[in-house]
Amino acid sequence: MAVLLFGLTFWFVDQGYSKTYYFTPFFIIALIQITVICTAFIQSWRFQKPHFVYRDLFENAWNNHFFLIFSGLLTAGFLLVLGLGTSLFESIGFKQVSKIIWSKEITPVIIATLVGTGIGISREHDALIFKIRSVFFAIFRVMAYLTAAIVIMFTLSLPFSVSTLFDNRNTSLILLSIVAISILLLNTLVDNTNDDEQNVPASSRDLSLWRNRIFSLQIALLPFLSLISVYAISLRISQYGLMPKRVIALAIAILLSIYSVVYAYQLLNRKGKWVLGLASVNPPLAVLWVMMLVVMASPLLDPTRLSVNNQVNRLQNQKVSIDKFDFGALKYRLGKRGKNALEEILANTNHPKFIEIKQAIKSLPEDHENLVASLIVIGDAPKEVEKLKNKFRSWRCSTHNPCYVKQLAMTGDDTKQTMVFIFSENILSAELYEYSKKWKLKKVYGNGRFNYPPFFPDAKNRHELSGKQKASIIDLLKKNKEIFIKPKFMDLDLGVIKLRQ
Repeated sequence: MAVLLFGLTFWFVDQGYSKTYYFTPFFIIALIQITVICTAFIQSWRFQKPHFVYRDLFENAWNNHFFLIFSGLLTAGFLLVLGLGTSLFESIGFKQVSKIIWSKEITPVIIATLVGTGIGISREHDALIFKIRSVFFAIFRVMAYLTAAIVIMFTLSLPFSVSTLFDNRNTSLILLSIVAISILLLNTLVDNTNDDEQNVPASSRDLSLWRNRIFSLQIALLPFLSLISVYAISLRISQYGLMPKRVIALAIAILLSIYSVVYAYQLLNRKGKWVLGLASVNPPLAVLWVMMLVVMASPLLDPTRLSVNNQVNRLQNQKVSIDKFDFGALKYRLGKRGKNALEEILANTNHPKFIEIKQAIKSLPEDHENLVASLIVIGDAPKEVEKLKNKFRSWRCSTHNPCYVKQLAMTGDDTKQTMVFIFSENILSAELYEYSKKWKLKKVYGNGRFNYPPFFPDAKNRHELSGKQKASIIDLLKKNKEIFIKPKFMDLDLGVIKLRQ
């Protein structure tokens, strides 16, 4: 296991993925999960058959997670005190102490030592950890009923609102989260289940008939929700191609679908005795989970490699226009592979729009930090507009896809409001900023996503705006006319601009 972890880490650093968006957090979590699950199997091994008993796997897996949580708390507390201490020394002129401790050579050693110490302390007080875990399990079991009710009621209401399900770009994330939480909470009801089917634990026998039917219905519905999440992710991939976050989301969705289908099969095969069924399939599913993490965090199924190849193919086959292609993602967010792909694109002089591609790539700054957000001001420029630019990343407001800023007089006092219109992936969203008397920038409304502008009768696709529709909205902003847009969350009357439910 140690060789595997070090090998994956060496490959990750060698590929320059440390600054890759979304892949880096996944990689860290993957290493933690691989360590915790493999350690649980090592701890539970028995020389006599059966080599693994579910009770031991259950105890070790949950205990290891709680050991890790308490170790993280200890590490955070120690680093906080250490940070205060170094700040005190800096105040009296000993700045060298802070430079030594918070260096890239010393800090990782300190953190690793603290994590190991925290795990050791937690294992010495395992009885206390067990009591705390029991409290959490009591809470989890109450949450299990709430989650089951939400899953059932959502599925029952879905036929009446399926047309609006995919209007939310976070549909797949929400569905994946509810499926994952359902699986996690269902397993808290399998507490201390033995491999011997005759020795059913009290927590399982105490489930009344109606409670058992509620959880049985939830298990039966989980495959349906997980498959919808797979479909939602596939829609995004068909529209915008692969990116590491979409590859990771698709892999997790497929694995959760496998979990759900297997759980549903056990429900039928065991004739409603789903507790015993979960206990029998969880160990092989845990092995499958580890295998997926290893494959995704290694060259075997590298999300970055798949994303780069897919994006380059979309550009070469002209499935995406030059002005909408994100060259910055290849250069700044996809490691060495992305930069190498840009060189290959420049080497392909046979592309019919090679000159436009070359100009777009050459216009990118060498340093990602120097990539400034592009905001176009309509009308009078608001004060502190440079501070406003710092609020937006370049990938949201790029030179190829700028954001538009308009100052609005919505109140009678001396406060001023500024509306920022963001056309991200051809979906209109907006954020409202207010400047106080001290000209301090403050967001008072944001992340409001608008489904579509109903004042366009020819809008065929509710999910996206066409280039013509986008230009019309910008033209209305410049002419200071009213705009009627259908927002998702609330009604806003912004004077010359009205956002209506």
